[in-house]
This record gives sequence, C-alpha cells and structure tokens, in this order.
Amino acid sequence: MKMLLSYLVVLVFLAGCGRQAKIVEQPFQLDLSPELQSIDSLLQQRPDSALMRLIEFQPADHYRSLLLSEALYKTDNTQQNRDDLLAAMCYFDSLAAQHPDNDDLTLLSARSHYMNGVGYYENDSIVDACREYLHTLEIMEGHFNEEDLVGYKAKFLGLTYTRLGSTLFYHITAQASIDSYKKAAYYFSKIYYSGLANTYRCIGNSYKLDNNNDSALVYFRKALVLARKQNIISAQFWTLTQAAPLYYDLGYRDSA
Repeated sequence: MKMLLSYLVVLVFLAGCGRQAKIVEQPFQLDLSPELQSIDSLLQQRPDSALMRLIEFQPADHYRSLLLSEALYKTDNTQQNRDDLLAAMCYFDSLAAQHPDNDDLTLLSARSHYMNGVGYYENDSIVDACREYLHTLEIMEGHFNEEDLVGYKAKFLGLTYTRLGSTLFYHITAQASIDSYKKAAYYFSKIYYSGLANTYRCIGNSYKLDNNNDSALVYFRKALVLARKQNIISAQFWTLTQAAPLYYDLGYRDSA
C-alpha cells in the first residue's frame, strides 16, 4: 500500500486533490430495507435483474443510490446517478466517522468511494479515480483485521486493487500496476474466485510492459494452469494470445 502511494503522491499534489473531511452530524438511523438487502445479494450474481428491481424501487434512499451505481457499472452503463451517489457517500462517511466500530457503515462508506472512483474514471479523471480507489483500500484495511478480510470483503478488496492496477497500467507505471495486481491476487486467493487466473495474466502483462520477460512468463504460465484447471476459456485465450508473441521474441518458436 505504501509503495502504491509513493507512485501517486506527486500526481495527487499536482492535481491539488488533497482530501478534506466533510463530516456532517447525522442521526443514526441505518435501517436498511430488507428488499434492498435482497437486491444487494442479487446484484452480486445477476446485476441485470438487480438493476430492473432498483429502477422500480421506491422510495429512493442513499442505500438504493449506492446499489444503483453498482448495478449500472456491472451492466456496462455509465454512472447516471452521480449526484445521488455523492450524497450517499457523504452520508455513509459521516455515519462511519460518528460510529467507527460499526462494520456495516465502514463497508458502505468504502463501497461508495469505490463507485466514486469508477465515476471519476468514466470521466477521464485518472488521478481522482486512483485517489478514491486508494481511499477505499485505506478504509477497509484500516478498519478490519486481516482475519476478517474474507468472503465478500476479500473479493471487494481484490476488485478494488484490480481497478487500481488497471488504471496504473494504462496511465502511470508498470511497476505500480504489478504491486496492485499482486495485492489483488492475494485477496482473491483467500476465496474461490474465477477471476484469479485473469489476475495472474494481468501481472504477467505488466511485467511484459516493464520488460521483465522472465517474470512475465512465470505469471502467464500460472494463469494458464489455473485457467485450464477451472476450464475458463476466455482466460486461456487471452493468456495464450499475450504469451505467444513473447515466446516468439525470445526465440522460443516452438513454444510460440
């Protein structure tokens, strides 16, 4: 985490995006709708169905706004409720600050910052997106003990590190991307996650960008072994597609 911050501190300074806490006293009335909780569970498996239910759900509240932003993202739609999401983020931040021992509030605060990062990225605000992903990680890793970061929480951290790694890969440095993707792999390895093979592939591709071909091939092989074991055709395809030119360039024509 500290290494990732070092790659971003200059960009954050130049962008003038130092974080100012906006804590507003909120009455503690976190009574999450059972229907929204049901939609939240559905969102993790069938985002299309969750989106339809969220559109129809009334009345609107901050929890719904957060879930709607996630559903739009997971169904490849742009973040159309940005103002509502920002209001939800401030609300959950304020409650989490007033009740620092409440795990549910902490998680809702972290999820809202993650989605704010997604919104920034969609609008090409790369530094702001990185800042929000990093703040998401700070919230989660600063609040929860390591043994508590399992299940959904481990997957959420893995996805956050993945988003950060992808942003760093395309816009900053390969080494920072490698660090972030390795943290994603660490959290994904704590659960059964079908995307772990693709994470290994991303690490390999980042090493390839960094001209560290030996390490790239190590992770391409790890990706391929796991993808074959889990019978994930897309991960096999992309790993082979990216590894083959590297083998060719290194003179391993038969392997290529």
